[in-house]
Parts: sequence; structure tokens; C-alpha cells
Amino acid sequence: MRADNQNSKKGIATLELLIAFSFLALAMTGAVLVSFGGQTSNLDVNLTSKGFSHIASSFEKNTAAAIAGWDSFASASETKDIYTLGRVVLNISECMKQVSTNASWVTEKNRGQGIALVTLQGSTTTARALGGDCTEFTSEKKWDDPQRFAFDTLSPGKSTTIDVFSKIAYLGFDKEPFWAIADTRGAVLDKNNAQDFFVTFANSFNSDGEAMDQVNDIDVYKDNATGKSYAFVALASTTAQFGVIDVTDIYNPVLVVTRQLSGITAPNSSAWGWRIYYYAGRLYITARETAGPELHIFDVSDPMNPSEIGKKELNTTVNDFVVRDGIAYFADESDTRGELLIYDVSNPIFTDPNSIFELTNASRNLPGNQNGASIFLLGGRLYFGREAVSGGPELYVFDASDPRAASGGVPTIGTPTEIGASVWGINVTGRFGFLVTSKPGEEFQVWNISDFINPTLIKKYNFGNIVAGGIDYEPDFIYATGSATPNFQILWSPT
Repeated sequence: MRADNQNSKKGIATLELLIAFSFLALAMTGAVLVSFGGQTSNLDVNLTSKGFSHIASSFEKNTAAAIAGWDSFASASETKDIYTLGRVVLNISECMKQVSTNASWVTEKNRGQGIALVTLQGSTTTARALGGDCTEFTSEKKWDDPQRFAFDTLSPGKSTTIDVFSKIAYLGFDKEPFWAIADTRGAVLDKNNAQDFFVTFANSFNSDGEAMDQVNDIDVYKDNATGKSYAFVALASTTAQFGVIDVTDIYNPVLVVTRQLSGITAPNSSAWGWRIYYYAGRLYITARETAGPELHIFDVSDPMNPSEIGKKELNTTVNDFVVRDGIAYFADESDTRGELLIYDVSNPIFTDPNSIFELTNASRNLPGNQNGASIFLLGGRLYFGREAVSGGPELYVFDASDPRAASGGVPTIGTPTEIGASVWGINVTGRFGFLVTSKPGEEFQVWNISDFINPTLIKKYNFGNIVAGGIDYEPDFIYATGSATPNFQILWSPT
């Protein structure tokens, strides 16, 4: 999640968490060594002191490397004298990484020694580009026993989408009031009784006489300049497909403006606003495959007055997408062209549709005729879900570290995973991959993706009313929409 490629200008915040057991182990070792004689003890103290010196130097180098190239900052190792120096990077979110800086060595008595310094390093530039919607801490749970934590129901209608920001959930619905807000900051463990999360408000709020329609997608962000929060919504309307709602006061949301997407002539549901994504002052919205451009880009640096600055004919319906570093990754329904389409959107010009163009060498046309369904980008790795393939894989991991340099499509990492069902939603944090699937009795799945070359299943769980793409994550909870009662639930794992 980057605003630009000027990594040298990216802000880095560091929280130092020195592992206590390292000191404890060293202290115990020193006590034992003393009993064997001062010479051995002095030698180990010297080696340990040098190990600490290497740790300090490596820490400074790691911080500099993160600043210089946030996207490319990953695990690495080197050898100096008798010391093996390394760092282990765990991507918590696009703006936060957990970094373990370590040094290990073997003494003359063939005794292994080691020191580790664990830190959190974050990109403030990326956090701002995401509008503050960024996970800061890795999950402390094992996620080996997913359960319902709490739930609520808004009637009537089925929920269509969800976005969670600071424990406040924003949901779209297919019937009035078409969207809702659930304040979960006071949620308590109660698996069997509904809690009153939904904020009640009338559906009559409007701007310039324009009313709400079915909400197909939502992305919420906080404006750093004003401190106000806005919900960008994709609407099932042929005349106003894009809306901006001021949600600073969640008990009094205001629809401040709507926009019709330019160039669309289809007079039916194909002209609906469909998927939406905010990044670095720009709002990207797709329409269903239409008679006209499916991708539209708005400048929303002033959310009260968004202006369309680019558009592009994609000739397909986009089921999910993400934007980073001027690159848009689309999971789409065009198997003929490829289920994963990758476009350069760095310099849109409203009057020049060619200013937005496909990176044909990076896009992928996967085996089979199943559509792309879901997508998630983290740490240069693109997690991609497909509709069900008979006897074939539905979950792919791609190397998206340098899509402009890709040849023959962004490379596949490891072996694609067979889920046995359509993967309608993906959310990744730390070592966990959370999936929404179409498989009865296994609608919610937790995967260990720490070894992204070979992901392993942790747990499948039956949440039968979870709908396509209807999850979001904030530590340590999954927020999920439902196609039946309850149509909103919070999931967790006690362990």
C-alpha cells in the first residue's frame, strides 16, 4: 500500500521490544560458566558482548533498509566471523512489519548461543495513504478454534459488503436502509444472545435530493487534515454510482455528494457501481461490465468535491481489486483475457484512456475457465482466490514485488492450493490467512501462510450464512456479514 515509489521518503516508526528470555538465558549461561573457570567465562562474555554489538549494528541497518525500500524489506541473513546474523520479517499489514534481528554463534565448547531483538516497524506514509485503515499488531491467538464472539441482526435484507475501521463496522444491504453502522467497541463475549450493535438512523438523509441505493461496496478512511471520517460507497444506481458519506458522527451520517460515472450508457444493472478502493487521495471504482468504461478514478483530496480524473474500458466485471504503487490488480470474470489483470494507473488523464494501460506481461491467464473471485496484497505477495475448479487449485500466491518487470505474468510462488470450493474472500495478517469459501460446512477457513510457498490448513469452520467477500479483520476478531439471521457476527478464537 504505497502512494509512490520514493521509498527513501517513507516515514518509519519503531517500537522496540527486547525479548526478556534472551537476557535470562544469557544470565543463566554466565552463572554456569563461572563455575568452570574464569578463562571460559571471560571468553563467553567477550563473545556475547560482540554479539550484542552485531545486533545493534544490524538493527540500525535494518531500520535504514526499511526506510530505503519498504516493499522490498524482507527476511535476510549473513555471516561475520563466527556469527550468523539475520532478520526475520513478518508482514502484519501493509503499514506494519514485525522484525526479529538475531545473532547466533557456537563457542569453542560447541555450545550454541543466540540473541534476538524483536521490533515493530511501520510505514507512516503507507498508513496515511490507507487513510488510517491499517492493522498495527499481529494476532496473539492460534486461531485453531474459531467461534462466534457476538452477533446482531439488521432487518430486512441481506448484507452485501463490510468494512471495519477502529472497531466500527460499516455494512451494505440490498434493502432499505441499504447500509448500516455497527459500533462494536463495547462488544462482550456472548455467543448465544444478540447484542445491540447497529446504530439506528433514518434512510432519508440525502444531498441535493439524491437518495441512497443498494450499497455494493464500502471503503472508509479518515482525513488527516480535517480529522473527519468518510465512507466511500459503490451504489446500485444507473445515475449515481459513487457516493461519499460523512461518518464523523456515526449517529448522524450525512450523504454529502454523489457522482455519476462518466461514459456509461447502459440503462440497466450493468451500469451499477460495483467495487471500490481508496488509496493515497484517490478513489478507484469499478462498474459491472457496461457499455462504457468499467474503471473510474477520482481525485478525493477534497472528499466534499470529488472529481473524475481517469477512466478505462476493461471489458470485464471486476469481482475484487487492490491498488499499490500506481498498479491496480483485478480479480475479474474475463477468463478469455485472464483472471488476473494488472494495470498501470499511476498517471490517469481524463481525456486520454490510453494513459491507463494493461501490463500485458504481468497479467495472468490461469489454466481452466474459472473466474477470479478475491484478492489481497501484503508484503509484495498477492493472494488470489478463484471460483471452484474441479480437481484444481483455487488459491494462488503470486510474487508482485516488481510487476512492471514481470515477463510471462507475475510469477507463482510455490504450488497453488486446492480448497475444493470457490474462494470468495481473503484477508491476510501475520502468519494467518482467513478465507471465505462456498463449501458447505467449511465456509470459514484459517490457514497458516508463514510458509507462503506451502500454506497449511489450521481450521475449517461451519458458519453457513457467511456471504461472498463478507469479512474484515481487526486484532483479534473477524467481522463477517451473513446472508441469513444473524446477518452480522464477530468471530474469534479463545486460544
